[in-house]
Amino acid sequence: MKMKWIAVVAVSTALVAGCTHDGIQGTPAPGSASSSNSPSSSASSSSTTTSTNNPAQGTTFDACTAITDADIATWEVKPDKRDAHTTAFGQNVRGCIWNGPKWGIKIYAVDANLDQLEQPQKRFERQERVQVGSRPGWLVKTSNSIGCAVAVTSQQSVVAVQVDLNLELTEQHYDQCPLALQIMKQIEPKIP
Repeated sequence: MKMKWIAVVAVSTALVAGCTHDGIQGTPAPGSASSSNSPSSSASSSSTTTSTNNPAQGTTFDACTAITDADIATWEVKPDKRDAHTTAFGQNVRGCIWNGPKWGIKIYAVDANLDQLEQPQKRFERQERVQVGSRPGWLVKTSNSIGCAVAVTSQQSVVAVQVDLNLELTEQHYDQCPLALQIMKQIEPKIP
């Protein structure tokens, strides 16, 4: 059950709206406007059983190989990456984590179903349908403002971009969702 919750959180946190072209610009969250596009069709992907030794079997997407130093140049993170599977949250995901002074960025595949996000959940202060390219998805932001994720379908799984703030920005209620959405829009062409 815990891993299913993590998958839902990951999928939820990664769907958010744009940044500027001058690097990453955020805005304080209180009173911020959110944008969402409601696609007419519902996203659906099959749930599959995941082995912790070979997570996210429903897609061939691998963020660790797909994302390049050129991709991350404007994300304000260090080019060093680490395998998400080796972290506590990452036992059922396949992806990588990049850290910087303001936030950490997780990009990963997880065997999940976007339909899990249809029901409102108290742990999210934002939970919105989004469209990234031709893919339906969800943007979710945690109630504690730490994480925001945008998740889209990928084959029979989900790919998510999650931006987790450092403590100072969390306390300021910084809105990292525009960054999460910008990154998802940037990498979406690489997702099968």
